[in-house]
Amino acid sequence: MLVQKCQSWYKNQINNLSEFLLSYLPPEPDKRKNTWRYKIVAFDFDGTLAHGEKFEYSWRRIFEHLEYPDELNHQGMRRYLTSNKTYEDYKDWCNWAIGLFIDKGLKKENFAELAAPLRLTKNCLETIRTLKREGFILAIVSGGIDAFIDYIFPEAYELFDYIFINKLLYDDAGKVTGIIPTKYDFDGKLKALEFISNKHGCNLGQTVFV
Repeated sequence: MLVQKCQSWYKNQINNLSEFLLSYLPPEPDKRKNTWRYKIVAFDFDGTLAHGEKFEYSWRRIFEHLEYPDELNHQGMRRYLTSNKTYEDYKDWCNWAIGLFIDKGLKKENFAELAAPLRLTKNCLETIRTLKREGFILAIVSGGIDAFIDYIFPEAYELFDYIFINKLLYDDAGKVTGIIPTKYDFDGKLKALEFISNKHGCNLGQTVFV
């Protein structure tokens, strides 16, 4: 358990340090040839790039799969929405939910079944590749969970310049042990767009969020 906590702390610190250093680098105009008015296109994941029957968002899909009552999921969400909604509050909510997932022994391999009924939006891959060829800066800004991208859209890691999403942590046996919560969910999605815009010398008027 101590080793797992140390691994989680270390990965979280690396993630925070990376974002800190990037935020202090001077903006550089992007060298890709993009003659369009807009330069940055960002997408949500749950319900935008990923669809499925009765699928709303990643977290709820896991709660249902683990046979937790829907009210428990709503209870946790209400606790966050009625808080001050700081990043610390968001982390508390994520860790609360992950604790429930750990209690049920959730593993990385379970996401093959969790993601099986889900599909990418029609023409998604072709559209993203076209945008990439046209020189757009591409991002996923989501409050979902990265394991769904792994199974539904593995090409995303090569096609997108930025992927801001909650990242699960696993032990050597593939069991979920923790999470690195994204800083860019809810109102934080605007901060993600500002971060990317500043990094590439753009403004929000040149950004599209889908």
